[in-house]
Amino acid sequence: VAAPSPALQRYGGGVCSLLRLQQPQPQYFCRCFSDSGDSKPDPIAMPILGKLPKTREGAIELYDQWATDYDRTLKSWDYPAPRTAAQILREHVDAAAEDCPSRVGALPLLDCGCGTGMAGEALYSQGFKNLLGSDISDASLEVCKNKGIYQGGLVNCDIESTASGKMPFEDNSLSGVACVGVLSYVTKFDKVFSEWCRCTAPGGLIVFTHISELWDNNLNGVQDAAAACPWVQKYMSPDPQPYMPLNPDPKESAKLIRYFVYQVE
Repeated sequence: VAAPSPALQRYGGGVCSLLRLQQPQPQYFCRCFSDSGDSKPDPIAMPILGKLPKTREGAIELYDQWATDYDRTLKSWDYPAPRTAAQILREHVDAAAEDCPSRVGALPLLDCGCGTGMAGEALYSQGFKNLLGSDISDASLEVCKNKGIYQGGLVNCDIESTASGKMPFEDNSLSGVACVGVLSYVTKFDKVFSEWCRCTAPGGLIVFTHISELWDNNLNGVQDAAAACPWVQKYMSPDPQPYMPLNPDPKESAKLIRYFVYQVE
């Protein structure tokens, strides 16, 4: 594997209850709190969340301001996506082990849009120790750095508008990608998905979440882009799942997401 780029070198290196319904594809849902005994903090209001534009500049402003309190806020909303996505990826990686080249498992896993590292912590707890992260918020990356779980490094990278048109990773250099709670900001899905496939070694797995309404309506051509990529869908949530169920803003708490797993060919 090629040495990390200078950009990578810049940063250096509640109990979950799983519910699986008996359906053709399993349904997963991991809560931040257990159903018995865990202390549940009062939901924290974040009015700015729905007010800033869904643009690169809006995202940087929001997450730079929010970085120091982000984890505490999301936990107060019983945010299930990091743990659920990590559980799904773990089970699919284990199931694919016999058919996947052994070298793939030795490559780093990219936490794309890692934010403050909530998904990274969940992935790490599922045994994914060789993590690297990318995000556009410097303040969030500093929080990640202090957690000490991104052994592969951290990089400030906007996959939609990098100067080179590519992420700073070599072809086939990743074991996979995890992207949790990020894609509602994306408009160029063809570029994002193709870059994930370029960087992921054949046989590697990519897990991501997306707002179910945006996926179902093919907003910004997300389904078209997915259909055009050299990967195979291994999993999609049978039903939409809660996103931020205890968010005090009813518009936000009503949002639902789906979980996806694709295997790169």
